[in-house]
Amino acid sequence: MVRIPTHKTMAGSTGQYLRAVMVLSFLASITQLSFQIVLFSMPPYGNFLKESNTTETILRHVGLIRLNGIRVEDGFRYIAPEVLMLITSIAVYVSCTKLSAEVTHSRASSASAPSTAAILPPVSNAVAYHNRRKAFFITVGKCLALASLCLAGILRPSALNGVYFLAFLGGMTWWSCYKELHRPFGVVLHCIQVVAALHIMALFVVQLQWVQDFLTSDCNYCRYLGLTFLMKTNDVDPRMQDFVSTEWASFVNPVALLWLYYILGIESYYLLRPRLIRNMSPMKYDSTGRRRSTVRQDAHGSVILSDGYEDVIQLDALGAAREEEIHPGICEQILDFFTSLFRIINRSSYIGTNIIMMAWSITYHSWLTFVLLLWASILWIFPNQRHSMMRCSPFLVVYAIFLLLAQYIYGMDLTNDELPDKVKGVNLRQIGFTRTTKLPCEPLFVKSLYTLFFWITLRQFMQERFERRNTSALEDMAAPLQITVGPATRGFSGTDGAKQSSQAMNWLGDFVNNLLTKFWIWVVAIMLFVIGLSGTRMTVYRIIYMALFLIFVLVFQLSYQIWRKFMYGFWLTVIIYSMSILVLIYTYQFDDFPYYWTNYLGISQELQKDIGMEIFQTSELFVKLLTPTFFLVITVIQMHYFHKDFLALTDISCRSEILKRESSMYGSSVAGGQGHVSEDPEGGTNEQQKEESVPMPSLRTLKQLSTKELQQLALQFKIQVQKVIDLLWLFLELHMLKLMLLSIMLLCVFDVCALHFIFLLLAVVALSFGSRIHTIVCHVVSVLVSVLLLVKMIYQINYFVHSNYAVNCTENDTTGNDADWLGLYKSHSDHTLPEILKGYIGLIFLATLMAVVRVRQLYKRQLSGELISRPHIMFQNIQRCHADRDLRSCFKYLLNYGFYKFGIEVGKVVALR
Repeated sequence: MVRIPTHKTMAGSTGQYLRAVMVLSFLASITQLSFQIVLFSMPPYGNFLKESNTTETILRHVGLIRLNGIRVEDGFRYIAPEVLMLITSIAVYVSCTKLSAEVTHSRASSASAPSTAAILPPVSNAVAYHNRRKAFFITVGKCLALASLCLAGILRPSALNGVYFLAFLGGMTWWSCYKELHRPFGVVLHCIQVVAALHIMALFVVQLQWVQDFLTSDCNYCRYLGLTFLMKTNDVDPRMQDFVSTEWASFVNPVALLWLYYILGIESYYLLRPRLIRNMSPMKYDSTGRRRSTVRQDAHGSVILSDGYEDVIQLDALGAAREEEIHPGICEQILDFFTSLFRIINRSSYIGTNIIMMAWSITYHSWLTFVLLLWASILWIFPNQRHSMMRCSPFLVVYAIFLLLAQYIYGMDLTNDELPDKVKGVNLRQIGFTRTTKLPCEPLFVKSLYTLFFWITLRQFMQERFERRNTSALEDMAAPLQITVGPATRGFSGTDGAKQSSQAMNWLGDFVNNLLTKFWIWVVAIMLFVIGLSGTRMTVYRIIYMALFLIFVLVFQLSYQIWRKFMYGFWLTVIIYSMSILVLIYTYQFDDFPYYWTNYLGISQELQKDIGMEIFQTSELFVKLLTPTFFLVITVIQMHYFHKDFLALTDISCRSEILKRESSMYGSSVAGGQGHVSEDPEGGTNEQQKEESVPMPSLRTLKQLSTKELQQLALQFKIQVQKVIDLLWLFLELHMLKLMLLSIMLLCVFDVCALHFIFLLLAVVALSFGSRIHTIVCHVVSVLVSVLLLVKMIYQINYFVHSNYAVNCTENDTTGNDADWLGLYKSHSDHTLPEILKGYIGLIFLATLMAVVRVRQLYKRQLSGELISRPHIMFQNIQRCHADRDLRSCFKYLLNYGFYKFGIEVGKVVALR
C-alpha cells in the first residue's frame, strides 16, 4: 500500500510512513530502556512485579518484563526486536532519501541535454530484449506467486489455508485454459493478501497467554481455521515460553504466510500497473528479439499486416543512419534456451501426463486412482495417442482437481466422528478417501506436482485449438485479398517462435533421438529379461516375461527379416500382457479379492502365490507395482515413438538405395559413416594422402597447429579408430561360431546331467562338418537352451516339491533324485537361480551376439557396396610371403592363418593337460 520511494513520494505519503515507523521504533526502544532503568533504580531488581500479578501480566503482554532468572533466548526475544527495528528503520529511511535524490538529479541532467528521443522514440533490438526480460521476470513472479499460494495452502489444511489452495487451483486452471494472468489476477492476489495479513495476525494472537487461557488446542474453531498453538507459557515462570511438540509443517506455516504476503504484494503491484506490462507479451517477439508481424482489421474490414513499427518515423527517411542490429548476448541466449526447453516440454507434455497418471495410481492405491490406471492404459494402446490425450485433458484436469479437493478435506484436522473411515460398512479408505493425520502436506504436494502436468497438457490443447480457429478465420479474411496463409498467420498464431528454437537444442534433440532410436529397443529387451529373473520367489507371470524375452531373441537369431515384421505385434502383446498383470496385482490388494479368487475361480491360496498374486504392505506395494508400470511405459515408448524410426534405420535395402541415389547426385563420398574412403580425382585414396599430408604431431607441436590442421588430424584419427572397430567386428564374425561351440562343450563339462548329453552330441556332430552345419546346430542349441531355461524356472515354483522325486536303490543301499539326474535343482540362498541358469544365459547371450555381428556385417557390406558373402580371413592381401616383411605383416598373417597353421600343436598341448 506504500508507494515506491521517489523524490516526490518521500516528501509525501512514503516519507511520512517511514518516519512514523522510525518514531514508533524509537519510542518502543526508549520505553524498554526506561522500564529497565526503573527496575534497576528500585532495588532489589523488579521487587514490585510479582508473578501472576495483574500488572506483571499486562506489562508482559506489552513486552516489558523482568530479565532476571530467565533464559538467554527468552531475553533476546523480548529485547532484540526493538533494537533491530530502530536500526533498520533509520537505515531504510536514510537510504531511500539519498537514492531518490540521486535518481532525481540524474534525470534532471539527462533532461537538460538535447536529444532526438523527445521527437522520435528509439526502436531497437535492445528495447525488444529489455521488454522480453521484463515480461520474463513478471512471468517468473506469477509462477512464484502461484507456488507460494500452493505452499501456504497445503502446509496446514484448514479453512483459512484452503483459501490459498483454492486460489492456486483457480489460477492454474485459468492459465491452463490458455488465458493470461493479467490485471484481474492482480486484483485476486491483492484480495488474498488481505486474507494472508489477517491470517498472520490471528496466528500471532493465539500464541498469547490470555488467548490460550480462553481457548484450547482442541478447540473446534482452532482446528477448523488451522490456528495452531506453537508456543505455550511455562507453568513455572510465565515470562518464559516453550515450543509445542508438533509437526515441522506447523512451524513453517507462519513463515510461508509471511513469504506469501510479500510475494502477493509485489506481484499484484506490478500486475495492477498497466504501463509496466503493456506491449511486453513474450509472444510479440521471436527468439531473435525482433517484433513479430501482427494481423488485424481496420474499421473498413481490410486486413493489415504490420511489423510492429508502423507508428514510428524511420530515421532513414530523415537521412540518419540506421541503428545497427544488436546481436543477442549471453542473457538473451540463456533466455532463448529456456524458452526452447519449455516449448519442448510443452509439446511433449502428453507423454509425461500419461506416465504421471500411472505414477499417481501406484503411489496412492485406491479405486479412484485405479480409474487413472485404466485411463492411462487405454490411452497407451490408441494409435494416435497424442490426439486422444489432448482431447481427454479437460476431463483429466477436472478429475485431478476433484482428487486434490478430496485429499485436502481429508487432510484437515477433523475427528473420526466428523470424518469417518467407514460409512454403512463401506471402507472409504479403499475408495480413496483416506484421512491423513501425519504431515498431510506431503500427499497434497505430490498430487499437486502430478496435476501440474495435466494443466500443461490442457494448455497445449487449448493453444492448438485457438491457433486452428484463428488460422481458419484468417484464411477467410485473406482469401479476397489473395494473401497467403503463411504471412497472414505468422504474427498472430505465434508459431514462429516454436520453429526458431536454438541451434544447440536442435542438435541435442537430433542426437538424443538417434541414440534412443538405436538402443532403446535393447533397453526394453534387457528390462524384460531382468523382470523375468529378479525376485526372491518365482511366479508364473515372471516366467511368461522370460518366455517373451526368449521368443524375441530367438526370432532375431533365426531370421532378421521375420524379426522386423514380428516386432510390432510382439510389442503390442507385451503391452497388453503387462497391463493385465498390473491390473491383476492392483485389484488383488483390495478387500476380499483373495476370497473371490478362491471361491469363484477355484484357485487355492498357495497357487495364487505361485501365480504372483500376494497381499503387500503399503511400503512394498509401490515397489511391486513400479516394476510392471515402468516396463509398460518403456515398451509403449518403443512402440509409439521409436519403432517406425528403428525400422527405417535398419532397412538394409532401403538404406542402400538412398545411398546409391546420393552417390549419383553428389559423387562418391563416405558411405553411411562406415569408414568408406572415397577416391581422389588425382589418383589414390584420400586416406593415403591424409596420412602423407598430415603426419602425427608430437605433444610439443600440437599447440602450434592451425584449426584446419587440427580438423584434418581429428578426421584422420576418426578414420583409424573406425578401421580398428571394423577389424574387431570382422574378427568376431570369423570366430563367433567357434566360440559358440566351445561354450557348448564347456556347459556340458561343468554342468553334468542327462539333458546336457544332447548338447554334447550336437557339438560333436557339428565339428565334423562345415560352417553351414555349425550355424544350424547353434540355432538348435539356442532353442533347446531356451526351453531348458524355462523348464528350470518353472521347477522353482512351490507347486513342484523336490523331495517327491527322490528314489532309493535297494541293491547298493543308496539314495538319489531323478530331478537331480536330469539337472533340475531348487534354488536357495547358497545356490541362487542366476547361478543355476548362468550357463544357459551365457549361451543365449553368445547366440544373440553372433546374430548381431552377422546382421551388422551384412548391413555394412551392403551399404558400402562390398561383397555380401562372408570372408574367410581378415586381411585379404596378406599371404605367407608377407609374414617375414615386418612385425605388422607377421601379426596380420597370424590373425589370418594362426590356428590353421598351428592348430595341431595347440590341440596336442590341450590334450596333454
